Amino acid sequence: MMTIGDKMNDLLIKAGYSVDEAKSYCLLIAEEYNVDLDAEGDADSSTGADLSANHDLSSGSSSNLSLNTDSNLNSALQIEACFDACRRVAAGEPLPYITGHQAFYREDYFVDSNVLIPRPDTEILVEAALKFCGACEFPMGDINKVSKGAVSKGDFLHFADFCTGTGCVGISVTNQLTLSGYDVDAYLTDVSSEALRVCNRNVSSQLSSISKEAASVKVVNCDLRDHARMLRLIKTESLDFIVSNPPYITGDEMKLLDKSVADYEPELALYGGEDGLEFYYLLAEYGKTFLKKGAAIICEHGYDQGDAVRAIFINEGYSNVITLKDYGGNDRVCFAIREM
Repeated sequence: MMTIGDKMNDLLIKAGYSVDEAKSYCLLIAEEYNVDLDAEGDADSSTGADLSANHDLSSGSSSNLSLNTDSNLNSALQIEACFDACRRVAAGEPLPYITGHQAFYREDYFVDSNVLIPRPDTEILVEAALKFCGACEFPMGDINKVSKGAVSKGDFLHFADFCTGTGCVGISVTNQLTLSGYDVDAYLTDVSSEALRVCNRNVSSQLSSISKEAASVKVVNCDLRDHARMLRLIKTESLDFIVSNPPYITGDEMKLLDKSVADYEPELALYGGEDGLEFYYLLAEYGKTFLKKGAAIICEHGYDQGDAVRAIFINEGYSNVITLKDYGGNDRVCFAIREM
């Protein structure tokens, strides 16, 4: 009899995955559902269940299905869940949407199809903000280009995370700042009420105990295009920094997206106008309104948009405008200082 791993591997290879990709997914799925790939077994069609819905993700991470259940029954449930996840991955669905969580920086965030899946490339956005505040423990690569702001440990820092989605950037920044001795006041904004439902869940589950004591995190529904509401939301010249991972996919790129992105991730969080730059003009404008003099704006962009995004901030009068490469060597983040 074929092992569970053999059957899952065969299913993924038939769906077009390479041998290495299939092996990698099999290992990830088996770890998620605590299944031994070398054991003999098959999906129990009698369960008929999508068990990913039974994960207890209140803590922001997947549950171990072996807990608090009869071991024999649970073994059947785990195997069924494993095969169900494998079938969905074979169909192109991203694994984090199946398991309901994704690790990012030092946290593990709840995700669903209303938000973009946090990606490792975006962690440099967190690190750049922390470096500006003197709270990045081990800066590497281009993070060392980021100048330290006029802030000191013990200060009360005010910042905003625009287009927050899961909240992963703002929450991870907040956790590390409070751990470093800062008090924090943060605004996490998004235009999508469904995304903010996810964000609120992550604020509840992923803010550290220190952050819950030393930070005020406000999750707010707001469209960056709604200037009047933005001005009501945040006081002028009140922020020490802004972080943002806005939509930046161009019209042409939207037509070429991988199926796993195009069919599953929210277009609202992807499309940045025909040239992909719509939101950077808004961010540059709001930075001049909301940032204190000498404060920073730090935003993610596409690998080929570094020159264009830098030009926007330079033309708006920012100084120290630089592009930071991610750890894959691609242009990824623009860092700029509001003129003194």
